[in-house]
Amino acid sequence: MATLPQPRELLTSLINSISDIPLSQPRPANDQPGREEEPFHPLRAVPISHRHLLTTLHVLFPTLLLPALDLLDRGLVTRLVLEGGGRPTITEDQDGPGPGAPKGTYVVRSARSAHPHPHPHPRRQHQQQTTTPAGAGSGAYVARLGAWNCTCAAFAFAAFPTTGVSRPDSDGGGLDPPNDDGPRWSFGGMSFDGRVGKGEGEGDVPCCKHLLACLLAERWQAALGSYMVERRVGREEMAGIIADV
Repeated sequence: MATLPQPRELLTSLINSISDIPLSQPRPANDQPGREEEPFHPLRAVPISHRHLLTTLHVLFPTLLLPALDLLDRGLVTRLVLEGGGRPTITEDQDGPGPGAPKGTYVVRSARSAHPHPHPHPRRQHQQQTTTPAGAGSGAYVARLGAWNCTCAAFAFAAFPTTGVSRPDSDGGGLDPPNDDGPRWSFGGMSFDGRVGKGEGEGDVPCCKHLLACLLAERWQAALGSYMVERRVGREEMAGIIADV
């Protein structure tokens, strides 16, 4: 009997498969007079043969996926890029080691702090914000995919549930040796949650809608990457934004 994959392995494979979904080309504009053209949305371009991947993700995160997509649709996810520090890139080999592991810092504003929009907006391009402080004030959260952490309360409750599995203390003796080629990307970043092996964490990987939104935009660049705003900041501004959140 084949053994079932661990939650972390399953989610990593699922996200990698979603990032490789080939999008269908949008249909040509309708020339019929008096009929408005519907705005193109990348999720509508997902082939029927690959939609089961998104359905599986929705089953695994029934309360997170739609809110995460709504955050992206409203343009509430901002990736902070440190001036002079470059930014991580997604390699062609999604499963391979190296710079494919996202290490960025993101600011996600609450949907309640944004103005509601009656209709979905067309696909936006990457842009740089220079006026509005993306992370100042309340109603915004800092998410880090590398450290797998978010400052929202939902992530704290998911990471430390009232009735959860016990996690044995570890002195690091059971950790895998460092990889000379760089870290291999996996769902959960550098956290030990969901890993298998002596001395490592157990249980599910905690998640929230903010982390899921950032992860989908970062890994599925072809479909959702353009829904993430990019802002270049200096060291002092980066520290100030994080301190204000």
